[in-house]
Amino acid sequence: MTELDEDDLAIMRAIEGYGPKISSEELSLILDKNGIIMPSRTIRYRIQKLKEKGYLKPIRLKTHERKLGLGENLILVSVNQKMEARLLNIFEKIPYIYYYKSTYGKYNGYFIRSIFSLDKPNINFELIDAMKKRGYIYDYYIFELVDYRIKNKDLTYFSHEQGWIYNWEDWYNNINTTMQKKEVKLKINIEPDVNMVDFDYKDVLLLKHMWEDASITLKRLKKILELSDVQLSEVQISKRIQKLEEKDIIKGYYLDYSLLKSEEFIYFYCFLEIRESINNVLSCFFKLPYQFVINIESTNKLCLSMGLSANAFQKFLRGFDLLRPYIHSYFFQFTYTGKRSSAQSLFDLFNRTNSSWETPIKNYISIIEKEME
Repeated sequence: MTELDEDDLAIMRAIEGYGPKISSEELSLILDKNGIIMPSRTIRYRIQKLKEKGYLKPIRLKTHERKLGLGENLILVSVNQKMEARLLNIFEKIPYIYYYKSTYGKYNGYFIRSIFSLDKPNINFELIDAMKKRGYIYDYYIFELVDYRIKNKDLTYFSHEQGWIYNWEDWYNNINTTMQKKEVKLKINIEPDVNMVDFDYKDVLLLKHMWEDASITLKRLKKILELSDVQLSEVQISKRIQKLEEKDIIKGYYLDYSLLKSEEFIYFYCFLEIRESINNVLSCFFKLPYQFVINIESTNKLCLSMGLSANAFQKFLRGFDLLRPYIHSYFFQFTYTGKRSSAQSLFDLFNRTNSSWETPIKNYISIIEKEME
């Protein structure tokens, strides 16, 4: 089932509750209050072993790119299979398509994540439309990601001996109760419209090198920046990171981890349009103990993304049936085998000379045309 024992889970529960940047000394004090005696050196050893075994992943940033002048689209394309190999070549040559994976559902082809400069909001539409006109794809759907929320796992429903011990009947009962109430209060402050904040090339470099592992040391960051001819002391780097947090460019940090190494998951995106009782519906989803992301286009157009075991997914659908009368429209997309480019290709689009994001759409449409030759 899992190699994790109860002490491992106690550490992970504390990290979930107090944040992934908590120190081993602080974790030791928290565990002690809960009756678990574990010295900080033991905690450090266990965390290192969890990383080595593949359970704990690097600490990741939660960022608000729109405050840097960047937008993002989630794109679904139905692919002409005869042109698929050429289409993948195109994906590789266009740097702001930084992630793509196979998808099945309403659109059979690829799920794409692509950024755009906010002063050129239509470039992904132009790009995808060019692909359609030239026969690479048959159809597409573009979702503008303006905000998101990550819901963490609730490890009180996980046992190292039994795995997930969540009682799905509790969720079904909660749905029936919640949807009979008037509009419930839900602490999700959606920010569809934000203003750019002051930042410079040095901030972009910091984000670039914190992207893959936000626990990178100040000493390491200092050495990396020196390779780009940027001279900052560790104190200056620390102050810049603090300002990025204060400006909400860095919205926070999260810990990505696995609990069951051998279990296969069904990964899906559910695109929703909800016109009434929006908070009630979202509140029902947030009662689930599993990790998921709510991607937000507007207050009533959302996309739920998560991964569940086949058994859990079947039970999830039973609850979704109870919610369907309150959802105006929806569709599911299932994904697998993704490819993500390095953070370098994303952040290197920033031109330090004119302080702008370089997204030359004409050049990329030219790539599409040349692939036809």
